[in-house]
Amino acid sequence: MAISSQSSQITIVVTSANGTQGHAVISALACRNAALPAPHTLSIRALVRDPSSSKSQGLLKLSQRNTSIILVQADFNSPETLHTSFIPDNDGRAINSVFLNTSPTFNDPQEEVRHATAVLDAAREAGVKHVVYVSTPQPIRQYTTYTSSRALSTLLTTTDLRPRPHSHPPPPSHPPPLLGLPFHPPIPPPRRPPSHRTPPPQIKPPP
Repeated sequence: MAISSQSSQITIVVTSANGTQGHAVISALACRNAALPAPHTLSIRALVRDPSSSKSQGLLKLSQRNTSIILVQADFNSPETLHTSFIPDNDGRAINSVFLNTSPTFNDPQEEVRHATAVLDAAREAGVKHVVYVSTPQPIRQYTTYTSSRALSTLLTTTDLRPRPHSHPPPPSHPPPLLGLPFHPPIPPPRRPPSHRTPPPQIKPPP
């Protein structure tokens, strides 16, 4: 991962953080953070829908052992919670990248599009420039069409990690996908007046 010498921290939002992929990505990022030379650090903002679930509690215990992980409650169906989760921290550090993981709903194919659109809209508003996207290609394709009509398509770049059919395993030389995630130098904060809203509250264990 290339880290700019002009900035010491990269902040990454991981959606569906308590899912199989989200949890694995967070674990990989935490290991990567531990190997970074000072003063460079990764800050991982893990978004969970239900902080009280058993999977979220497991992630909370992981965050207690690794201070680079911060749990934040956010729901794909509640855009306001997503916008709040992208607010810069108390030191004014903006979000640099997003790991967006959505799941298709076969009885409502458009639900995944709505979920991805809500996250991408929040990312745009926060000035995020790059998204690593994992799921079916439909939401990204539709969102690209949607943003192109508004002349906004150049403001956001994506890395699309499409699923591979189970009947076609990766070749032996295929790099580990979690360690092969593309990272980019920190993006400058967006050119906009500072938000008067406060950063999202961090989920903490009961006393």
